[in-house]
Amino acid sequence: MHINFLDLFQNMQHQLEQPRAVLDENLLIELVERIRPEDSRNTEEIEAKFNAFIRALLLTPNAVATLQTFTLRIINRYKQTGLFSDTGILSLDGFWNQLNQRLGVMFTFRGHMKTTSSAINPKRGGDLSEGASGYSGVQLR
Repeated sequence: MHINFLDLFQNMQHQLEQPRAVLDENLLIELVERIRPEDSRNTEEIEAKFNAFIRALLLTPNAVATLQTFTLRIINRYKQTGLFSDTGILSLDGFWNQLNQRLGVMFTFRGHMKTTSSAINPKRGGDLSEGASGYSGVQLR
């Protein structure tokens, strides 16, 4: 299988040689698109495309250094989650959904502890009163 990567490597190198050029992350997106198989279950296609990519890196002078430098500059310049989401490597919705859920639980629990700590009734041995926040699932002992 032959996949043309030379044009991408040359465009990356050209952008890196320009002192004030804004690097185009679409080159990385195109690279991923060329490597991505039609069917993710087709192991023969996956292996053939990765072998073609590795062969292109090995046979093209300075391709490895160019790709490495270009990728690192893009990553250092942009938010990584947006870059991975744009390339299709990471689902932005899934990432933000998980992040919001985890932060929401953490802040809700801390906020609950803060609002209910004033509701501790010393006569009842330090138990939280249920009416303080409407949440009775946590008790301090």
